[in-house]
Amino acid sequence: MRSRVKYPALNPKVNLRSRIDDVLDVLSYASQLNGDELEWMNKFMEEYNNASFDENNKKNIMKSKQEKRNSYNRNNARNRDIYNRLKMNNDLVFIEDLNNKDLNKPDDESED
Repeated sequence: MRSRVKYPALNPKVNLRSRIDDVLDVLSYASQLNGDELEWMNKFMEEYNNASFDENNKKNIMKSKQEKRNSYNRNNARNRDIYNRLKMNNDLVFIEDLNNKDLNKPDDESED
């Protein structure tokens, strides 16, 4: 599916859930960009957000080892982040959503 989308790095439906927030930030102004700018932004997001680089370094926007390392580190940190992992699995619970009964129930009790 990702290969059939024109700008996959700018489409939240074909990106990992952990990356969606960053993609939505870019989409908030993507409608103001022309075709060439959208292609550049897609390529940039592939490298910056997805840490996906071409084997031919001349085609990459980020050419230095430090820029690439920063992208890989950012991607790895996002994957290790507990908040993101809970959010991706829809396991994130906000304190406002809990009631007193849930707080006083031992972990080993389960509701049927």
